[in-house]
Amino acid sequence: MRRLHWWVAFVILGVLILWIANLWIAPLILSVQPQAVRANLGLVGDSFGVINSLFSGLGAFAVVVILAFDREARRVERRPYLSFEQMAASVHTAKMRPEQTFELALSAEVHNVSDAVAANVSVDAQVSSLPLVASSTFSNAPMRAGGKSGVAIVLSASGDDARVVMKKLYDDGFVRMELRAAGDSITGARWVTTVEIKFTLTATDQGHLRGVSEDRSDNFVIDGVVTKTGQRMILQAKDDEAVWSHGEQAGKSK
Repeated sequence: MRRLHWWVAFVILGVLILWIANLWIAPLILSVQPQAVRANLGLVGDSFGVINSLFSGLGAFAVVVILAFDREARRVERRPYLSFEQMAASVHTAKMRPEQTFELALSAEVHNVSDAVAANVSVDAQVSSLPLVASSTFSNAPMRAGGKSGVAIVLSASGDDARVVMKKLYDDGFVRMELRAAGDSITGARWVTTVEIKFTLTATDQGHLRGVSEDRSDNFVIDGVVTKTGQRMILQAKDDEAVWSHGEQAGKSK
């Protein structure tokens, strides 16, 4: 659409230049050859016919442009806009025996904040800096306009990857996670919303996680509970640092 804006500007500018040039050229011809031109004033007047035709063409071009803008506006108007609310995360499993396992549980509410229906909605999450594999309870489901639905995602690692994740988490005290929700509009275009959000651990939980990684007998997390304290290991979401983006997925428009 931005290229179309430039084309419209160039066409209008070109027509105006031709019109002004014609107003200047006709008197110039009259001053150079007054007798010959005055005998053919009709021909001089006809010279403006080309410019008038250009204006007529410009009017038709304007109609095409208006229709194009209207089509784009309607397409955008029909797009689903998915958002995340009530994002929360906790360490669900962290243990070294009988096998090294780490699971990060994420929950959120997906909200279709637009007036358009979203089809084939899918939700996933990833942590680009860590070897975690995500599994989601939400896939290829429709969402009505204004609809909300809860989603649970588990990011897991096993073996040496579990130890790597735990060490990174207790060293840094936080993890940056990207959540992604995608849905199809009625036109077949797929619209994607992503949010990158930071989750932090308390200093106490960092110590517990270090204990798990070092295989201390009284330190592990099962079903979200730290065995040593009986408390849940919850990560705090930094909503004020979240980075949002929304756009059409390339190659999916019809």
